[in-house]
Amino acid sequence: MGDLNTNAAASSAYPGPCLPTPNHIRLVSLQPGSDNSIICELLIAEVHSNISYEAVSYTWGDPGDRQTVFIKSHKHERPRELFVTSNCVSALRRLRYQDRPRILWIDALSIDQSNLVERNHQVSLMAAIYSSATNVAIYLGEASEDSEQAINFIIECATPSSDTNSLSYIKSAPLVRALSSFFHRSWFTRVWVLQEAVLPATGIAYCGNKTLPWSTIKHFSGWNTNNKWLQQLPFVVSDPKVSPIERQELPPMLKLLIQARHCEATDPRDKIYSMLSLLGTPDKQFSLKPRYEDPVAKVYTDCALALMADSGCNLLSAVQGGSTIDGLPSWVPDWSVQPRREILGTSMRVTRNRPYNFEERAGNPKSPQVILDEPTPGTMKVSARLRIAGYACGKITKVGSPYLAGQGQFPLHEWKSLLQDDAVVGRRQANVVPLNFHGDDSNEYIFHKVIGAAGFGYASAIFRFVQKEAKIKQAPEGDVSALSWESSVRQMASERHSAQATEDFALPFTDIPFHLAAKDQPPSYRAYVQFVLKNCHSRRFFITDTGYMGIGPEGAKIDDKIYICVGAAIPFAFRDVDENCNGQSSKVFQLVGECYTDEKAWRDLEDRINSPQYFDVI
Repeated sequence: MGDLNTNAAASSAYPGPCLPTPNHIRLVSLQPGSDNSIICELLIAEVHSNISYEAVSYTWGDPGDRQTVFIKSHKHERPRELFVTSNCVSALRRLRYQDRPRILWIDALSIDQSNLVERNHQVSLMAAIYSSATNVAIYLGEASEDSEQAINFIIECATPSSDTNSLSYIKSAPLVRALSSFFHRSWFTRVWVLQEAVLPATGIAYCGNKTLPWSTIKHFSGWNTNNKWLQQLPFVVSDPKVSPIERQELPPMLKLLIQARHCEATDPRDKIYSMLSLLGTPDKQFSLKPRYEDPVAKVYTDCALALMADSGCNLLSAVQGGSTIDGLPSWVPDWSVQPRREILGTSMRVTRNRPYNFEERAGNPKSPQVILDEPTPGTMKVSARLRIAGYACGKITKVGSPYLAGQGQFPLHEWKSLLQDDAVVGRRQANVVPLNFHGDDSNEYIFHKVIGAAGFGYASAIFRFVQKEAKIKQAPEGDVSALSWESSVRQMASERHSAQATEDFALPFTDIPFHLAAKDQPPSYRAYVQFVLKNCHSRRFFITDTGYMGIGPEGAKIDDKIYICVGAAIPFAFRDVDENCNGQSSKVFQLVGECYTDEKAWRDLEDRINSPQYFDVI
């Protein structure tokens, strides 16, 4: 299925027959032929009938680039025109038989895209449509210069000859580039394909004149895991838990949305609606229905409310900042924003900081109380806020510059310079901790544990990495043959910019090669440096007036408040809001984002674990 778009067919009246009941769908009888004209007939069928058909999975492409498909009708002498995207036409042309009709379900033709009521209901049937299909036809696009080389190799990995094994293949730069280019095709980036690829029993991928079974592509994922030719494969290929067969093994709903966050959709509502068939288990269904007429803010807020019962305050970890959606509460994740940084609240390594019996001793419910405010006068807009139980850890009084991988050297020395202010760091709650830079209890050791968010710290490892990066950067041209890691990231971003003609030189967070950093260091040191770089990307170091050290989101500022929330695995930064503007007597905040603090912030809760404060987040 492509990205649903009401503009694609808006220029002509939809020529299909009406659906007699909510359980009916339209199938496309793609007429045989070999010329450029695409002729179809639309058939009515019950979604669970025994009619054999194939579902088409493809990308819409440019919605402004459209071509004509001709729809046969018994009511008209001449076929009627329907405008669809050129990529849809290319898919139909590739899938068309020359000697017989082919029965398909394809969204651009099977759904009246201009009818929101029909569109809502048909999207809710998507799981049934793809599950009932005998096969999914995956159209990856036209052939490229090296696509055949990549496809042949993928097929060979799945069906090797008798004298071939995984160690027999010679790794070459052109072959790796061909494989990388193949898996960077736009189909692999779209959020709709997650359900489309896994719900049907079988799948066939079409790329130019080549075909290969979907099972072969999945097999290559396992081969690549063992041989590590490519850093990562698309989520739809690599994640084995997205399976309709083992539905009990699905990740939690919030985790699945986070994992698929980088996937793209033309309509931001589809970041939720495309996942509905996967967001649930046999005994628990996700209580959300497609409503394309609703504003995006409402769709995302409704999704957050549905997630809140199981996720509680951990939902706040998914907030990445940078939202431009009007009316979206600060605590609601904007799923249209691409991943900006590592989410720490989902890491078992990070949550070890929290006392194991934190919730039980607090005696408070895991989930915050949701309060729906009255509609704004003159509008129908209703805002939702949270009433959260939590513990104040102080306010930020010192903050360093943000670190952005590939856009500047890691600010180790600047961040460490904040430790020299003994009026701040020495104030470790009621007890003054001297500025001792040696031993496991020293401020420097705590600092290195915090910036790695890893439970351990190797000061010399990150120092050696930063020192080497600076040395390479400052060396005269020709003195050092290798690029620094930061320079390599910038080069990758520049190459991506040239290839895609984008205005943003920054490399997407999910593509930053953290695994290549500090390759010259011993394994444990290398792992620590990579933890530091990945966990600190798009974050900044801070110190609170209570002496706690932490790393917070890029947007954190002085005077932001740090709270540990009941039910959350990690602290959060909040920003004061004018209390009088909402007529509230309790504290009112906006969420800034998740933080990581040293263990002492948790240990200091001992004396007040049963007396949390309550505050509102809007």
